[in-house]
Amino acid sequence: MKKAKLFPLILILLFSFLNLTFSQNPEWINFTAGGNDVWAISFELNYVWVGTRGGLVKIDKTTGNMIFYNRANSGLPYNYVRAIAIDGQGNKWIGTREGGLAKFDGVNWTVYRTGNSGLPSDWIRAIAID
Repeated sequence: MKKAKLFPLILILLFSFLNLTFSQNPEWINFTAGGNDVWAISFELNYVWVGTRGGLVKIDKTTGNMIFYNRANSGLPYNYVRAIAIDGQGNKWIGTREGGLAKFDGVNWTVYRTGNSGLPSDWIRAIAID
């Protein structure tokens, strides 16, 4: 066989070998958030944070245990969570539909609204962490 024809064959065999050797068996894992519409999702180590119409849900990916946060049981300013971002210190930044922006460090809640910050609106639709 000529070298020009041998190279594509070697490349195909190498690709097939690598694909078989290193490919993972993909598996879908479904998480539910208490039956509410999901508007935002963020990942932190072994946890999935889900923003819903009913509040914020923290799901343990290993056990499936869920902790629900809403206006009644936490410092979340509004139950309609539209955005979630997690910064390098592990702070959760939660954007709500009418309650402004909340920062949750795992214990304490800080809420930023048009009345106490420079936010132009209490409707937070997206968050970017730099």
